[in-house]
Parts: sequence; C-alpha cells; structure tokens
Amino acid sequence: MKILFLDIETSPITYTGWGMYDQNHNTDDILEDWRMISAAWGWSESDQISAIGWKATTDRKISPLWGFDDRQVVEALHRQICKADVLCAHNGDAFDIKKFNARCIKLGLKPVPPLPTIDTLKVARKHFKFTSNKLDYIGQFLDVGAKIETSKGLWNRVIRGDKSALKEMIEYNKQDVVLLKKVYEKLRPWMQNHPNRNLWSDVEVCPACGSKDLLTDGYRTTQTMRYKRLCCKDCGHRSKGAVVKHKVKVR
Repeated sequence: MKILFLDIETSPITYTGWGMYDQNHNTDDILEDWRMISAAWGWSESDQISAIGWKATTDRKISPLWGFDDRQVVEALHRQICKADVLCAHNGDAFDIKKFNARCIKLGLKPVPPLPTIDTLKVARKHFKFTSNKLDYIGQFLDVGAKIETSKGLWNRVIRGDKSALKEMIEYNKQDVVLLKKVYEKLRPWMQNHPNRNLWSDVEVCPACGSKDLLTDGYRTTQTMRYKRLCCKDCGHRSKGAVVKHKVKVR
C-alpha cells in the first residue's frame, strides 16, 4: 500500500482596504488571489522528501500583481497523487486537498482518483485531548521533532520575489512532511479506521502497519457477531480477526 504524505504552502490573498481593524472585504477588493507557493511530499517506506516551488511569470493574466505561476507545483503534486493508494496530511481533508482541488479546476487539470485519506488532525481530535492539535505541538509532545522556525515576514518576502525566501519556504515545507510522517507513525496504532493493509496482502497482517506478527488476544463481541481480537506485536494496533460465532436465530 503506497501512502503519499503531503503538505502545501499557499500565498496570502492581496486586497485593498481602508484600515487595519474590523474590516469586511468582498471579492471586488481582491487584487491577487492565493496560489500554491510550494508542495512537498514523501512516500511510505522511503525517507526521501521531494518539493517544488512556483516560478516567475511575466503573464499578468496569470499573476497581475506579484508575477508568479503555480502550475508546475499543482501539476507535480497531481502526478504524485495519481500514483498513490492513500493520502495522508495534517488537516488535509479540510485544507490541503480542497485547496489543491481548487487550483486543479482553475488550471484545467482532470480530477485525481478518489482515494482514502488519513487526516492526522482528525485522529488527534478523536482519540486524544492534546493541549494543542497543531502538528508542531504534537510532534514536540511525542518527542519526534518540530517544525522549522521561519524568519520574520517570510510569506511577504516570498511574494515579493526574494529567491532566498522561497528556498527557505521550500525547506520549511519539506520539514512539515518529515514531521507528518513521524507523527503518523506514532498515532497509527490508535487508528481504528486506518486503510486496511490486508487488501494489499496475500496473508493476514496488521491492518495498520502490515506486520505479520499478530497475537490473538481474547474476543470482541457486537450485537450480532463474535470475533477474534488481534494485537500487533510490532506497533500495538488492535483489530478484529475472523468471525467466531454468528448471532443465534430465535425461533
């Protein structure tokens, strides 16, 4: 099962305003809408992290104010997603994937395949009561790493064409994927709805990590069924095995 870990960075929306506080804006105030500054991704079973950033353009129809085109970013991520079996991102269901889809339809790209997703933010909210559900906090809380601290005004310097700022942004983006993978591995044993790795295996394995080292640990019962209860010796994930007994019919 090929899991694609991804993260995107977007530019701010640039608009006109008449003050700094309590401002309400409409679409007529927009001078330039947001774009994907960069995208970073990595695969399960590989430590390599790849990333790509937007490029300059002189076409003012594409970018009327700042002069940047994100087509190569969107197309690169589109190619990677089309190779994946599962997508994983932190807040990916609400942000990264929908933002990516918005740029795809804008640029005339075809929809990517419908894939199961793992949203580590949803996992954190469902199973734990962390002080904060931000990726940076969870990474530090679990002692697996942290985000890179960015220099002051990084996003503004990127949209103004500072090449060193774009390079810093891409490194920041890549570290987010490194951290995402580590947080995912920590949270994985708790994911009861993790895409089932048995669908990619000829023998029974742990649905979460794919290990063959499973221990029968009692039974799990529902209103209608009784199952073997399995525990993975490698990651600790608990799952249900074969049906032991069906509900007895009442005459």
